[in-house]
Amino acid sequence: MAEHEKATAIEKALELLLTFAPQNAELGTTELSEKLGYHKATTSRILLTLTDHGFLRQNPANKKFSLGPSIQRLSSALVSSVRNNFVAIAKPLVDALYAQMGEDVGLEMWTGSGTTWLYSAETRQPVRIGSRWGRALPFYAAAGAKAILAHAPNYEVAALLQQEMTAFTPATIISADEFQQHLRQIRQQGYAVDDQELRTGISALGAPIFNQEGEAFAAVVMIMPASRLNSTADSAQVQAIKATAAAISAQFLYEPAVAV
Repeated sequence: MAEHEKATAIEKALELLLTFAPQNAELGTTELSEKLGYHKATTSRILLTLTDHGFLRQNPANKKFSLGPSIQRLSSALVSSVRNNFVAIAKPLVDALYAQMGEDVGLEMWTGSGTTWLYSAETRQPVRIGSRWGRALPFYAAAGAKAILAHAPNYEVAALLQQEMTAFTPATIISADEFQQHLRQIRQQGYAVDDQELRTGISALGAPIFNQEGEAFAAVVMIMPASRLNSTADSAQVQAIKATAAAISAQFLYEPAVAV
């Protein structure tokens, strides 16, 4: 077989595999041939090869095909790699946000009862915040933690709210009812604000990062003196942090639902 013919065969096989996305509905040889515009004999040959290598499986009852175990193994390897390299994957986008906005920017990851600060890109402005590296941050006061928790299941929120919430500053929300209302607002607007709730004089914005399953598991956070915060929805700070979080989420294979 000539090189260009090999390339064409590979391209056709890849195009056929992509036909099963996103629902992985069972498809037959004739249906695939019509969808792709291939000759039925060509489609049959590709299906046989892909099935032999585990990329497809055939239902013995109706003879239709769906994605096979080899695809699952590749998917698991990709998801595992992405999760294990979270900071390395997100760092270039976080650094770009820092370069754009000139404020301290970092990453928080959910731990089950709050967040841990994993990475900082810190400003050289005269008024600086200081490193949070490795710090455990409370679920009810840190911007990133709140941004993540706003997308958590109700039972998880309810369990956390059984804990006593101690005020860090006069602005800290310590009422369970008020905090639940606060979370609903965060979910609706797509970002969280720490308005001097963790430390007097220091404010932050947080936007959630989602994984392939649509779970918020981390957040991008921008920290600054309260005097430099602009938390309105159309501010440059808010728009930039939301765009960065969306870009990182895309790296983790997240596909947001399309409004209809």
